[in-house]
Amino acid sequence: MTRSGPIDVAALQRRREAFLGALKDREARARGLITPGRGAGSHDLEDAQELVRRVPLPFLTALADEGFVAKVERNPGERLLRELATAIDRALGRGGTTWSEASVAFTEALAGTPGYEASPPHEAFVEVYGRWIGHDATLAHELPALAAAVQSMLDAELAVEEARVHPERIKRVMGFLRAHVLKNPRLSESARVAVTRRAQRDRGPWDQVDVEKHAKGVREQAGQFVVDTRWGAEPYPLVGAPDAQAERARVALFLEKLVRTNARISPKGRARLERSAALAYGPWRSQDFEAYVTGIFETRGRFVVQTKAGNVTIEVAG
Repeated sequence: MTRSGPIDVAALQRRREAFLGALKDREARARGLITPGRGAGSHDLEDAQELVRRVPLPFLTALADEGFVAKVERNPGERLLRELATAIDRALGRGGTTWSEASVAFTEALAGTPGYEASPPHEAFVEVYGRWIGHDATLAHELPALAAAVQSMLDAELAVEEARVHPERIKRVMGFLRAHVLKNPRLSESARVAVTRRAQRDRGPWDQVDVEKHAKGVREQAGQFVVDTRWGAEPYPLVGAPDAQAERARVALFLEKLVRTNARISPKGRARLERSAALAYGPWRSQDFEAYVTGIFETRGRFVVQTKAGNVTIEVAG
């Protein structure tokens, strides 16, 4: 891939600093994520606070949304770093696939790093990201490929965060909430709060470009809210993360039925869809897509999902 011009390093640095978040905001969020354990002294809590506040603010928010709290013991250093890295990896995982496992760059870097070729991606990520949080100055020299891969993952998450707070996305989300949630008699107050929080935080039917056509309605059932869309019913828990096993089963079924042997999708396109289905929002999120989706094909780098209610164009990262 060629670039149209030189990278604006200063602009990139400003974006990264904005992603990291103001120190006072990180400190405030970090205080709610640690609690003293048995034998911890005031200096141990101070050390823990110093480590936790180095985590980018969107990651701290994800940990808070997951209900994560770390008990601080004596000399929290490495133990807390590993706990933080594990929790962040899992909080950012989509569909039961952890962030490190889904990162092509990270797993490829593992294969080319002596001593790490056979390491499980999650374990290696916990080590490398923990050292990154700890400001380990030797990381980039000892493990340059893995350090670069982690930075690439952070940059990708930065782009996600920028998209999440983009005014156009917020406008679409608010339109969805007004149309289907805020005055919906089929939703309890707790369900309205759950839908609003998830819509603000995650990708989903609420922030699609044509959300007014895509989303048909929202209902509550058995500890879940369900969004009815053009490609079927999408269940989300009122509390906590979606069922990982059910998510994996839906993704596997979608790929098996509509992607892996699809002659209208190139091999590269099929690989892109496989990766995207592990991380991103798409028709594989529907629990009954077979009743609504009739096919999918590739055109000019995009994918068109054919449904009984009309075609839906989706963009997938390369």
